[in-house]
Amino acid sequence: MALAETIKKGGPYSKKEQEDRRQEVFKLHFEKRYSALKISEMLNVNRNTINEDIRYWYSELAQELNHDVVTWAIEQFHSLESQKNRLVEQQTLEKIILGLKTTQQTP
Repeated sequence: MALAETIKKGGPYSKKEQEDRRQEVFKLHFEKRYSALKISEMLNVNRNTINEDIRYWYSELAQELNHDVVTWAIEQFHSLESQKNRLVEQQTLEKIILGLKTTQQTP
């Protein structure tokens, strides 16, 4: 039975095994730039499983990026809205000041 476990190249994997493997795949693929085939050989895991893990990480990264872009856009919108309000307020004050200057100059 121990021999079968050492040559195992396919699932099913426990949740912990899957999480550990995915963390290792992330490091090897994204940080060290290894191919799925090389990672498969290094970890003794079926290449299709590694490809699925890589797809999982691309999906996670895309969701995170999309969330970051949406958050950034909302922050920019609020910033522009604040700038607009300050400009309108400044413009109103300038009109009031100009109005006062005009009435003071009239004899």
